[in-house]
Amino acid sequence: MTEDLVSIASLAKKHGVSKSTVRRRVKEGKLFPGAKRVEYDHGQAWLIPQREAESVSLEDLSPRPRHQKQGTSYALERTQNISSTLESLDERIAVLERLLPKILAGKS
Repeated sequence: MTEDLVSIASLAKKHGVSKSTVRRRVKEGKLFPGAKRVEYDHGQAWLIPQREAESVSLEDLSPRPRHQKQGTSYALERTQNISSTLESLDERIAVLERLLPKILAGKS
């Protein structure tokens, strides 16, 4: 019985990482010990046994913190930062609007 194989591209797409990230993990040999390098007319490709591909998580593939993984908390923090920046800009504009008549009156 032959085992189903998964391409690096499909595994990368499934987990939202780059193909080079998956390729790097394959070359390390820790996550995908059953990976096979296949020769094609146009080059080579790694194929990963489906059971190994299904057992891996995003944390295994890319342990660095990413904004995408932080989900709602990241989006909320980003929204709050944008809101505080806009409030700061509004305050600065208000100050400039109050000063402008004085500045223009002094130049007359």
